[in-house]
Amino acid sequence: MKDKLPSLLQAQQLQEIAASKGFDWPHIQLVLDKIQEEIKEFEQSYHQKDVQGAKEELGDILFVCANLARHLKCDAESVLHQANAKFQRRFNGVEEKVCKSGKAWQDFTLAELEVFWNEVKMIE
Repeated sequence: MKDKLPSLLQAQQLQEIAASKGFDWPHIQLVLDKIQEEIKEFEQSYHQKDVQGAKEELGDILFVCANLARHLKCDAESVLHQANAKFQRRFNGVEEKVCKSGKAWQDFTLAELEVFWNEVKMIE
């Protein structure tokens, strides 16, 4: 396997190799359980202010999420690309609303910006 692959694709391919040898969770629920376990480990590292540990746990979360995509028979890179595009569309809509208001970004609270976000989301 080439190290030059995008990391999500590489993670998915590593897991495909492992699965082909029988090292795999037989049910998607077990993958979801593993994601929850990794999130708890991340939270523990984060609350202990263990930055390196939190980074490692975040990597584990992403790795297991790539495995979730494999179990769903979809490409993790494509799924993330679609999520990025959706976020960009919605954020552009929020930017338009801020611009039309005539106010600066810093004049809005996060709650007010989330109202814009939800308005844009409803239009989709």
